[in-house]
Amino acid sequence: MAAVKKMLYQQLTDFLLTKLPKRYHGKFYSWMENGKLVNQGRQVTDNGIEICHIQYDGILFFDEFPFKEISPAYLMALIQIWLNEHDYMRDILDNHETPFDIEIINDDVADMSFTISFQEPLTAIEDGNGELEIDGTRYTLSEIEIFTADEIDIEVEIDDPNKD
Repeated sequence: MAAVKKMLYQQLTDFLLTKLPKRYHGKFYSWMENGKLVNQGRQVTDNGIEICHIQYDGILFFDEFPFKEISPAYLMALIQIWLNEHDYMRDILDNHETPFDIEIINDDVADMSFTISFQEPLTAIEDGNGELEIDGTRYTLSEIEIFTADEIDIEVEIDDPNKD
């Protein structure tokens, strides 16, 4: 089976682990909830397809977060910056809010959770030995590179109706 790129919530988790003190790693958890497969599959490139989109909530849970030692605002900024730089679907889907909860445990720690809505394509490329078969063609789960035009030149020729 082919290696597949980590899902966005997993990538965000990995990023946050690089920013949190190692002694805190064992109290930080992440998982997905409320998942849906959205049938938006389509041919994207000559040899790549979107099978569907995966829509889900990524939950980030910080157990007994030491809010006097690590600023919750710093954590919130890290999350938002990562989302802005890595989740291009947020703008397309007008998904601009990230709900969070903070429950104070005592004067030093609080439980914090963030619920982040994600939608990401599940893509595959043609592969004669691929483990997936779609319409008689074999595919392997993989990212596909999609090129988007930044600009386009258009020439228009208009006939003059008053000209013979």
